[in-house]
Amino acid sequence: MNLVSRTKNILLSPKQEWQVIDDEATSVGGLYVGYIVPLAAIGPVASSIGMAVFGISVPVLGTYRVPIDAAVRQGITQYVLALVGVFVLALIIDELAPYFRGQENRYQALKVAAYSSTAVWIVGIVGLIPALSILWPLGLYSLYLLSLGLPVLILHDRNDRGETRRRAGHRGRESEGNSLKINQGPAGPGWALTVKSVEARTSPVSLTTSTLHFPADIALLLQVRVEG
Repeated sequence: MNLVSRTKNILLSPKQEWQVIDDEATSVGGLYVGYIVPLAAIGPVASSIGMAVFGISVPVLGTYRVPIDAAVRQGITQYVLALVGVFVLALIIDELAPYFRGQENRYQALKVAAYSSTAVWIVGIVGLIPALSILWPLGLYSLYLLSLGLPVLILHDRNDRGETRRRAGHRGRESEGNSLKINQGPAGPGWALTVKSVEARTSPVSLTTSTLHFPADIALLLQVRVEG
């Protein structure tokens, strides 16, 4: 997973990127170290520098430059809250998944929480220049990313298993009780092909028998193919 490519793709082509993320195997530690930790630091670092260098606008008093130590403490607090916030969001997604016919999976929930937060973290760069704070609403794009990621990573698991069960059941019903037998015909030369089919979807079980007669030469070929 490349940090720059993943960030660009999740912002510019989220529908395709969520599919890639779903198939991607990575650890929780790798996700935190390789993605969450660096991106979540953008906002706190930018805000700390912006408050200490450019200052903040205070009514009546004008521009006030925050002392460096105070700006650093605020940045650290903001950073810790960002890291904890991703984990809390993942827990919420995981707990609510069954109510929306989804599958509980904390690892998948963490991926949704992390990658959908990308927009909020990137917009945090505006903290470097307090005058650009009007751009903060762009972070709402994360809600759109979340709406795209949930169906792919959380809601599809149960649907996939349900489809697998339906296909397995269908195959089982098709193969249940079906039989084919080739025997010598009761009248004159030739052979008979008898097919017995048990319909398992009805109760009581119904039995259907069909018999077709073939000349001896064709039946011999059929017998060789069935028994071979």
